[in-house]
Amino acid sequence: MSKKKNMFIGLMILGVALFILGIIFESPMTTFLIAFGSGLFGGGLAKFLIYDRLGKNPEKEKAYEISQNDPRNKEIRSIAYAKSGYYLQFFVIILGAVASFTNQPLWMVISLFAAFIIYQFLVYYYMAKLNSKM
Repeated sequence: MSKKKNMFIGLMILGVALFILGIIFESPMTTFLIAFGSGLFGGGLAKFLIYDRLGKNPEKEKAYEISQNDPRNKEIRSIAYAKSGYYLQFFVIILGAVASFTNQPLWMVISLFAAFIIYQFLVYYYMAKLNSKM
């Protein structure tokens, strides 16, 4: 557990560092650095708190590990990720259309289109990979 806690502390430190860099330096990357740093800090803090609480109670820690490795829970998590990805593709398409119609920068429209194409490629890649295994 302590390895994971240390990793999440590292993520929080990296997040704070990126946030501070974003505030200090004026550049086109400022918004990205602030947002990415905040996300790293928040994600690291959430996971750190989970493992910190679990470390204090061995029964909860064991139950958490079992729930994470349970085949039924893995299947449920897999289906949830698949459904969220399915709906996310429609959100990306709608966002791309809105960006196109509202005269947003071309790089934004192309980025959304590229994200959609990459998603579709990954879906078909993993479908073929899993079909060959089964």
